[in-house]
Amino acid sequence: MRRSARHRLSLVHSRRGAARASRQAEARRVSASTSAEELAPELGGLGEEVGNLFASARRVVWSYVDLVSLEARRAGMTLAWMAVWSGVAALLISSAWLALMGAAAFWAVAQGYSWAQVLVTIALLNTAIAAGAIFLVAARMSRQLLFPATRRQLARRLAPEQDAGERAAEPGGDQ
Repeated sequence: MRRSARHRLSLVHSRRGAARASRQAEARRVSASTSAEELAPELGGLGEEVGNLFASARRVVWSYVDLVSLEARRAGMTLAWMAVWSGVAALLISSAWLALMGAAAFWAVAQGYSWAQVLVTIALLNTAIAAGAIFLVAARMSRQLLFPATRRQLARRLAPEQDAGERAAEPGGDQ
């Protein structure tokens, strides 16, 4: 049973990647497991405990750094694939729209309209649809430019102070 060249290449890369990851993890483990003697002076039990505390803290920090770096790499790859597939989808939708407009143009010409009338009508129709879509999207998204949640939170915090100030300014208020 022959394996394809692509399959063999992926196996080689996965083995290299696994070996590299193993070497990196071992290097991190060795560097993170510095002994208490290296971190704390010879002060007896307390110095050793402080050294152990620092060594543990260092291991925890490096574990989080490793996790963040791995997740950032994964998020970057996911974002790249999302961009690629969005581009593919946009291309397919555009080609489908062009085919639909072409079919509509042929149908209109078959009904007796001139090519000039059909092309101008289709161009105006496409422009109107695009302008409407842009207007709807821009109008909906522009509301988010005003920081609505932040403004609500600030309004809640300022409202009691304003109410107290208004009551004090009113005649007969806060006596």
